[in-house]
Amino acid sequence: MNSFVFKKAMKIALNKQFPSPIPRSGDEGASMDCYSVLISDSNGNPIYLIKSYSEGLFEGYQWQEDGFREEVSLDVKQLKQAVSNGQLEITHYYGNSDIVFRSTLGFLFNHLTRAVYFKTLLKRKYKKLGLEWYKRSKLRKKKRFELLEFIVEKQMDDQEDGVTFGYLMSKLYGLNWPQHPMKKKLMNSTKLYLHSFEDEGELVRRGHTYYLSGKALTSLESYTEERDRYVQGLTEKRHLTFLTFVLAIAALAQAGVIKFPTILNYASSEESSEMQAKEVKQPELCVQEPNEHTEESS
Repeated sequence: MNSFVFKKAMKIALNKQFPSPIPRSGDEGASMDCYSVLISDSNGNPIYLIKSYSEGLFEGYQWQEDGFREEVSLDVKQLKQAVSNGQLEITHYYGNSDIVFRSTLGFLFNHLTRAVYFKTLLKRKYKKLGLEWYKRSKLRKKKRFELLEFIVEKQMDDQEDGVTFGYLMSKLYGLNWPQHPMKKKLMNSTKLYLHSFEDEGELVRRGHTYYLSGKALTSLESYTEERDRYVQGLTEKRHLTFLTFVLAIAALAQAGVIKFPTILNYASSEESSEMQAKEVKQPELCVQEPNEHTEESS
């Protein structure tokens, strides 16, 4: 590892020290532009957190049992040795994005070319456009038994875990549901459904978590049977309507009200065949006229 490159990268990173704690959301998180330099061992366990560089020494903290407690000063050689034996992690807190570099060359390259930052900005634009599209889309409110069916399927996978209101909203309407214009309507309908399930004994609430009861399965089976009968009835009704239509057309055609064009006229074809059979081709008779000069036989 080149000492000049290593030292240059460290100076750039440590020029923008991070606050403690580092805000990662809201307006404060969006305004962040700072670095942290972490050195870990080969297993990923933290060793040093570097804070600053002054007069040829790197100042920071050494990891103890439960955190970075002990202050430490390292020269360039000692820090390079620690990096060579372990791992380097330079994290740029760039707005709400965390950009991690694991080598000084990669850090300097992106610092000069801004390639990774351009990619980050594109991702932000794409995410923003997706959020705008999501806000403009119309979310379909789930019906009562659709919600119950979802809860049953979820708890069939893991009977120990119940469901919370926040979990249901995220799974049914996406993680960005708090930013959707219909959020109040969706929240109110989901809460009312959960209360109705609780009142009917289909769900049992413990704190903020809802668990299924045996009655939920009975209610869901009854609803499923009714839905299947309804779908079957609609199918039979469509078939009966089509059959009635076909029979009505056939009756009108038989009564002569509706006439269909004849595809093959067998009568006319038979007459033409008979006429052709009766026609007899007359043979041509060749009559030889006698010669004017008849030779007498001697």
